[in-house]
Amino acid sequence: MKPLSTELILIRVTGEDRPGLTASVTEILAKYDATILDIGQADIHNTLSLGILCKTEEQHSGFIMKELLFKASSLGVTIRFYPITAKEYEDWVSMQGKNRYILTLLGRKLSARQISAVTRILAEQGMNIDAIKRLTGRIPLDECDTKTRACIEFSVRGTPKDRIGMQEELMRLASELEMDFSFQLDNMYDFKADIAIILNITPDHLDRYNYEMQNYVDAKFRILQNQTKDDAFIFWNDDPIIAREIAKRHPEATLYPFAETHENGMKGYTENNQVVIETANGTFTMEQDLLALTGTHNLYNSLASGIASKIVDIHDEKIRASLSDFTGVEHRLEKVLRVRGVDYINDSKATNVNSCWYALQSMTTPVVLILGGTDKGNDYSEIEELVSKKVHSLIFMGVDNTKLHAFFDGKVANIEDARSMEEAVAKAYKMAHKGDTVLLSPCCASFDLFKSYEDRGDQFKACVRNL
Repeated sequence: MKPLSTELILIRVTGEDRPGLTASVTEILAKYDATILDIGQADIHNTLSLGILCKTEEQHSGFIMKELLFKASSLGVTIRFYPITAKEYEDWVSMQGKNRYILTLLGRKLSARQISAVTRILAEQGMNIDAIKRLTGRIPLDECDTKTRACIEFSVRGTPKDRIGMQEELMRLASELEMDFSFQLDNMYDFKADIAIILNITPDHLDRYNYEMQNYVDAKFRILQNQTKDDAFIFWNDDPIIAREIAKRHPEATLYPFAETHENGMKGYTENNQVVIETANGTFTMEQDLLALTGTHNLYNSLASGIASKIVDIHDEKIRASLSDFTGVEHRLEKVLRVRGVDYINDSKATNVNSCWYALQSMTTPVVLILGGTDKGNDYSEIEELVSKKVHSLIFMGVDNTKLHAFFDGKVANIEDARSMEEAVAKAYKMAHKGDTVLLSPCCASFDLFKSYEDRGDQFKACVRNL
């Protein structure tokens, strides 16, 4: 018996969106037992664009197209059909093995000029845009300029010809066109990490993962997918999510857990005021007091980097020198100035709740905390206990502080609102007492009032120096 011949057809439907449209189209395909190879839909200003790639028997294709045309006429939409060759389909399938990146643009407004400049860079790098998604809400025409913000996400496939050069170009555009961006490998196929490090996993960027924590966790753990037993996986042993995922996934890499204190099986820990790191290349120790960076989170950073250094057999003297004289990054627990006995600390890089937790955890004096901005689905219960113990005054700095008030009102005696950095610093100056610390650790993104978290931190430092 002669095998049935099949056809590949790309169906494109455009027109005014309405309930039941997709169901009407797919019901016809189901009637003829068509196989759907790909499907995608977008709704722009109530205008639908629906694409379906299907495989059907040749004897049915004519009937499918005829019925779809009749249905399109009754629904008031336009439908087009495009034959797809087997080679074209296989070429498309082969693209699935290429790396996928997420490029996110953020700003108060995003113009055609900004989007044009960014997409031109992607094209020059030989990368293909698979999807474009608006992450922010729809903006009314009469929206006040100071309240608007925009965020667009590009799903991009391929490998940049010159990643460093591309990032430099994006950085230049960010400065010139008043926007910010993030560029990250969202999933990967060919990349193999000789040494992979996961410090912790806490809720962040959930707007990019359909507000599903597991989606975010899965993206983080893709760094392990191509590792072998000859590779290393360094991780914080006390993170419950990491522990759960390791038990579930059974990584092939050699495990290098670390903890704040000595526990069985730890490759990095502290004991008797000593940092201890143990690998096959020997044991490294140094006085904990000599670490350049303070705070528990920086201890974890030091342990992880020390383990990685020891794995690649860097000399102990160089590891010790690096850990003792390293200068912290700008905007992360950056000591700005002491004014009339009050310390001012810039932690503008703390754009999520967990980062603020570590900042508060490292504070040894009473705190005036400045927080707020563009919320990313934050759960402030994570810092509630530390705020109650260490913070006597809160300053909410943002366009919309409703969520912050809903959570903290009644829990802290002194709460003020600010609509600018100058106002926030001025209020902090009045609320702080000698021996206190004024801490800018916002928990939020910066794009309601600032160009970026760097701009937010720079403004904070400038205002403090003008006190």
